[in-house]
Amino acid sequence: MLIRSLILATSLALGGCTELLLKSGDTQPAEQTSSKAASSPVNSAPKNTTPSWVLSPPSDTRYLYGVGSVIKTDDLVADIKGARQQANADMANQLRVTVSQSNVQSTQVSQSTSQSEQVLKSFSSTTRMDTESLVLEQSETVENVATDKYVYVLQRLDRAKITSRLRREISDLDSQLEEIATKSNKQGDLVDQWQSVLPALPLLSERTQKLDLLQLYSTSANLASSKSDKIKELERQLSTLLTQLSIQVSSQSAGSQALVKVLRSELTNKGLTPSSKTNSPLRINLHISSNKQVKEGRTYQFVNLNASLDEVDRTNSNMLASWSLTGRGISATPEIAKQTAYKKAANALAEEVFTFLTQGNLRSVQ
Repeated sequence: MLIRSLILATSLALGGCTELLLKSGDTQPAEQTSSKAASSPVNSAPKNTTPSWVLSPPSDTRYLYGVGSVIKTDDLVADIKGARQQANADMANQLRVTVSQSNVQSTQVSQSTSQSEQVLKSFSSTTRMDTESLVLEQSETVENVATDKYVYVLQRLDRAKITSRLRREISDLDSQLEEIATKSNKQGDLVDQWQSVLPALPLLSERTQKLDLLQLYSTSANLASSKSDKIKELERQLSTLLTQLSIQVSSQSAGSQALVKVLRSELTNKGLTPSSKTNSPLRINLHISSNKQVKEGRTYQFVNLNASLDEVDRTNSNMLASWSLTGRGISATPEIAKQTAYKKAANALAEEVFTFLTQGNLRSVQ
């Protein structure tokens, strides 16, 4: 009660200038927003009388409630819109706290599972879902109240509808994953096997994100979204292939060992498997050149990489992809400038290799 009172007081003092994390009005055309606000009944309260739900919002298992307020102006429609946005932001803050508390738990995973999770994490960083529309579909106004000085809005979010939809979507993803598991190649060479399970990566990434959302909105301890044995087996196959598809990093360029070491570290951070073994099925060939300039006591270091990714067997090799990349480092200390340039070049190459192995057709260039 005290915390909510302080938040309300601060909001009123600042004239309602809070961060709008969920913008209910911004996703609709202006005329639709105005119509929606105008059509919601506005209750007039006695002078300076604050609605009881401002300090004590309703509470139940189906709906999450949020309260917003703005200083009253001559534009009542705009006032209601601003208060509604604040109410949505209030709900967003409550959800963030819920997720933070639920994530305080201990989880043990095997090394192979950890590696596949790292790949999914790297993959998901470039394929994030747009979740705002999902939230706004279920957000609705319960009551608008205008007093002599302020306009208050009580919003609610329908947890049940969101969680029901998410469960259906996760079920659809599971059906697609099971189909991939059934058709996956378990007998061909490693690149062919990897290519056969590659379509599972975006689906697993999307499934993880939807499961996070389900955890966000559901009040049930049992999310009813466990993976089938087929999907678990598919994940084990992915993990095994990630380990078996090791990547040798090779360079004959003078002074290249420092950069090779940084590149191996960057590949590991992506969830890939760098190796020093010559019998690795994949190999990165590096040709490195560098130059530097010194101006006003600062060193400008440049590293140029020409790299190829080859599929290798006992008798021959076949180039799958190639890149030309540059890294730059600037520092008053020459060694720091050099290390910065190495890291930038290595990170860019690791990103290219990861993208190719997880989102491209490995056989398309042959």
